[in-house]
Amino acid sequence: MTQIRVLSVDDDPSFADLTATHLEREGDRMEVSTETTVEDAVAVLEGNASDIDCIVSEYELSERDGLEFLQTVRREYGDLPFILFTGTGSEKVASDAITAGVTDYLPKGSVEQFSQLATQIHDGVERHRARRAAERSERQLQELAEKSNDMLWMSSSDWQELIFVSNAVEDLFGLTPDQLRKNAQRFLETIHSADRERVRDAMDRLSAGHSVDIECRVTGIEDETRWVWMDSKPVFDDDGTVERTVGFVRDITEHKEREEALQALNDVAVDLNTAGTETDIFGRTIDASEDILEFDLSVIDTEEDGRLTKAAISENIAQAETASMSIEEGIAGKTYRTGESMLIEDIADIPEANPQGPFQSGISIPVDTYGVFQAVAEEPGLFDETDLELAELLVSHTISALDRLEREQQLQYQNDRLEKFTQIVSHDLRNPLNVLDGSLELASEECDSPHIETATEMVTRMEAIIEDTLTLTAEGTLVNEMSTVNLEAITRDCWQTVSTAQATLTVDTDAEISAARGQVYHIFENVFRNAIEHGGSEVTVRVGDTADGFYIEDDGRGIPDRKREQVLELGYTDGGGSGFGLAIVEQIAEAHGWTVRVTDGTDGGARFEFEGVESQR
Repeated sequence: MTQIRVLSVDDDPSFADLTATHLEREGDRMEVSTETTVEDAVAVLEGNASDIDCIVSEYELSERDGLEFLQTVRREYGDLPFILFTGTGSEKVASDAITAGVTDYLPKGSVEQFSQLATQIHDGVERHRARRAAERSERQLQELAEKSNDMLWMSSSDWQELIFVSNAVEDLFGLTPDQLRKNAQRFLETIHSADRERVRDAMDRLSAGHSVDIECRVTGIEDETRWVWMDSKPVFDDDGTVERTVGFVRDITEHKEREEALQALNDVAVDLNTAGTETDIFGRTIDASEDILEFDLSVIDTEEDGRLTKAAISENIAQAETASMSIEEGIAGKTYRTGESMLIEDIADIPEANPQGPFQSGISIPVDTYGVFQAVAEEPGLFDETDLELAELLVSHTISALDRLEREQQLQYQNDRLEKFTQIVSHDLRNPLNVLDGSLELASEECDSPHIETATEMVTRMEAIIEDTLTLTAEGTLVNEMSTVNLEAITRDCWQTVSTAQATLTVDTDAEISAARGQVYHIFENVFRNAIEHGGSEVTVRVGDTADGFYIEDDGRGIPDRKREQVLELGYTDGGGSGFGLAIVEQIAEAHGWTVRVTDGTDGGARFEFEGVESQR
C-alpha cells in the first residue's frame, strides 16, 4: 500500500504527539510528523511539499490561526488535503473554513475522534490522488492529441455531452472544440449528405454497445470534399451499460485518391490495348498523366539512332523546349541508359541535368527500350514518392501496349508473308502442275512408257504436298469458332472421305466435345491416311474414349519408340508422304489446347491419344 504522509500542526506538543500516535496506530500506512507553529509548518512545505499528503491543523494557534494557514496552503499548494481538527470551533469557523476550501472539518472530542480523523485523512488523500492522476492522464491525453493529426474524442453514450475532443477537429470538420462541446452532434452538419444517414446509424450502433469502423465524406471546409475514417468503441460501466463512447477520426483523403487513381490507371491499361499506333498510345499516356495524375507538364521521348526525340507532349510545354538530345546527355539520357527511374526535388542538384525550360523538379521513368517518360514542374519539390509510383504504373501499361502493338505488327508481317506464300503455292505452282498432269495424260495416249506412269505418280504426290502445305499454313488462325462435335459422327464422315480400300473402322465412342469442327476433320483424315499408308489396305482402325479425351489406333506395324516424337515433326517422312500430315495433326491439337501422345495400339499398332479435350457432358 502507498504510504500516507501527514503533517500535524498543533501548538500543544503533547496533543500533537497524541494525535500522531493514534493515527499511526490506525494502520501502517500513515506516517505523521508534527509542528507547533504555522511558520515551522510552512518551512516544512517549502522544503518539499511533495513529501506531504495531508495537513491536520488546529484552528487556534499561538501566532496565526488555522484559517490563515489554510489560505496560505491553498494559495501556494493548490488543493493539498487540509483538515481542520480543532477544539475551539463554531459554526462561523466551520463556514469560513469551507469557504476557504478546507478538505474536512472535525471538532476535537473523545478518543474515538482519532479513528474518524484517520478515515477523513484516508478519504481526502485518496480523492486528491485520484484527481491528480486524472489530471495527469488528461494532460498526457491532451499532449498526445495535440501531437497527432488524428482527432481524438470522448462523448457520453447519448451524444449529449462531449467530454473531450482534440484540436484536430478544426482541420477535419472546420469546427472549434468549443463549438462541438456546445453541441456534440454538430459535426453531422459537415458530413456529406449521401453519407449522413449511414453515420447516424453508426452512432446508434455505438451507443448500443457495438464497435464502429466507418469511412465517409466531409464537406465542411470551404466545400472541399474530404474522406475520413472513424474508428470508435463503447466504454462500459461495471453493470455492462454503455457509459461513454471514444474514438478517433483520421483524414484518409490521400489514401482514397490513390485508390481512385489506381482504378483509373487500370482502366487506362484497357484503353491503351485498343490503341492502333504508337502515336495513339503515347498521346493517351500523356492524357492520363494530366487527367488522373494531375501532372501539368508531361513528355515522352522515343529513342532512334542514339537520340531522344519528343513523341508526345502536354499542350502547356512550348515547342522551343522540345528539342531532341543524345542519349548520352541530360536526365532523360541517364534514365534511358540506366533503365532506372528518378525522383528529382531540385534539378540544380543533378549534375547530368540539361533542362530545356524553366523546370526545377520532376520525375523521369524509362519506357523500356522505347524511350523515356518525364513530368516536370517549375517549382522545386513538387513531386513525391506516390507520384513516382503511380507514374511508373502508368508507364508499365504504356510498355505493355507498345509490346502488344509490336507483336501485332510482327504477326501481321508474318501473316502477309504467309498469305503471299499461300498464293504462290496455290496458284503459281498448282497451275503449272495441272498443265503437267494434262500433258502426261496426253502423252500416255500417244505412247506406252513406264516413265509416264512414274511421272504421273510424282504429280499426284506433289498435289498432296501442296494440299497439306495449304492446310498447314491455315491452321494458325482457323481454330476460332468452337462448337459441339459428336466424335462418332465425325469419325464416320471422315472415313468416307479417305481411300480406305479393305480397311475396317470400329467406333467405340459417342462422346461430344468442344472443338472447331473443320479442323477436327483434318485430324481424323490425316491419322486415317497414316494408318492405311503404313498399316496396309486391310488395317483395322479403332476410335474410342480416354479419361481426358479420345484415341485413334490401328493394328498395323506400329511406330518404334525412337521415332514417336519424330513422326509429329514438320517434314518428317519415312518415304511415303509429304511429312506434313502428322505435323498438321499436332498443330491443330495444340491450337485447341490439347496434347498428342504416340504410343502402342491395343493390338500392337500405332495409337494417337488426344488429352485435355473439353467434354460437353
